[in-house]
Amino acid sequence: MKIRYLFVPFLVLSIVIYSCSADYLDNRAQVDLSSITLKANIETTNIGIDQTLEFTVIGNDDVDYTANSVITVNGEPIEGTSHSFTEGGEYTFEATYSGFSSNALTYNVVTEKYLVIDRSKALRTQTVTFQLLNPNGDDATSEATFFVNGTSISGNTFSSNQEGVYEVYATYDNGVSQTEPETLEVFVPKRKVVYEDYTGAWCGWCVRVTNAVHLLKEQSDDVVVVAIHNNDEMTFPQEVQLRNTFGVAGFPTAKINRTDTAPNPEDAPSSIEYALANAGTETDISIAINTELTGNMLTVQTKLISENSIPSTHKLVVYIYQDGLVFPQTNYYVNTPGSPYYQMGNPIEDFVHNDVLETSLTNIFGDQLQSTNAFEELSINFDAVDLSTYGDTSNGNTYDPSRFGVAVYVVDENNNALNAQHVKAGLNVDFE
Repeated sequence: MKIRYLFVPFLVLSIVIYSCSADYLDNRAQVDLSSITLKANIETTNIGIDQTLEFTVIGNDDVDYTANSVITVNGEPIEGTSHSFTEGGEYTFEATYSGFSSNALTYNVVTEKYLVIDRSKALRTQTVTFQLLNPNGDDATSEATFFVNGTSISGNTFSSNQEGVYEVYATYDNGVSQTEPETLEVFVPKRKVVYEDYTGAWCGWCVRVTNAVHLLKEQSDDVVVVAIHNNDEMTFPQEVQLRNTFGVAGFPTAKINRTDTAPNPEDAPSSIEYALANAGTETDISIAINTELTGNMLTVQTKLISENSIPSTHKLVVYIYQDGLVFPQTNYYVNTPGSPYYQMGNPIEDFVHNDVLETSLTNIFGDQLQSTNAFEELSINFDAVDLSTYGDTSNGNTYDPSRFGVAVYVVDENNNALNAQHVKAGLNVDFE
């Protein structure tokens, strides 16, 4: 497994490889091409009409495939690996190589001076920098006066301790001309609660935790659920280590933020309220996830940012889970009036199992993070995983890569989950 750490503005490459040996092993040659990424020399959304884009195409194996790739603009191939513009408008670029399709890069090409904001989302008190650029990309910031929510500011930097959406624009030519407005969001990270369901299809009492998960998801979007199965068709191979570490003595057990245990019965209103006590509350660390699904291959990038420094004692956990698996579920509530599983059979033959933990892209307890300063963005890329490896076609199930998802936790040195995030395979979720 290779993990790459990318710091902004400096780039640091760190490769961590797990093997049975403690010796370092560079397995770069063993990485197969499974995805390609299109990159350009200009990263901002707006660019001037007199600027030229230079493209590169990089595989997940770190090989440059630019020379043999086809790059298109709005669906039409371009000549070479660069592109210049003759008129303004919106342009979307993509690349293909050997059956692989890249991400899309979309630019708004402008014919006048334009505003550039170094980030579209910022934490409280985080400094944001504005620039005014000429259509050829030259810096004209010294000619500009910048406005935030209609009020001019001194200089070209801005920060706020108030969350909200701010409108930003610049005037120039002694105030005669004005750029198109852009938006800046100042946000406060919101905590998502980790809810881990230790379960098994053989466990007749476990459906009450399934009901608790349903109620939690119904009441809050700030819950990240993972079901860790024991001794059934969906068993997670390392569930014993997880159970032993987190003190799971019986089934069902629901763990909150990894180390706290949900009160029994887990679907009682008081237990639901207990689980949601910290859901959506303010915290300091925010998690973003970018995924790309190419056929069966899923690539994952996680990004972290914090109002406070992130110590090296913190760890990152990245799990892959699957929804929609149908297997019989033992049901001890079949004769219990008031239960949602009353008279549904024992077992419930067509029971749908969601959030099933399939694999971990990190150590199951997390990979140690590098110490990161406040407001410094930390990006961690993982090599592609073949989701078909975890497809199940028994019991009438079908394999569908869109049923998979990614769950990410940041945990402290005591394995307490400080924040979490999740997203379906092929989709992205920004800092929030």
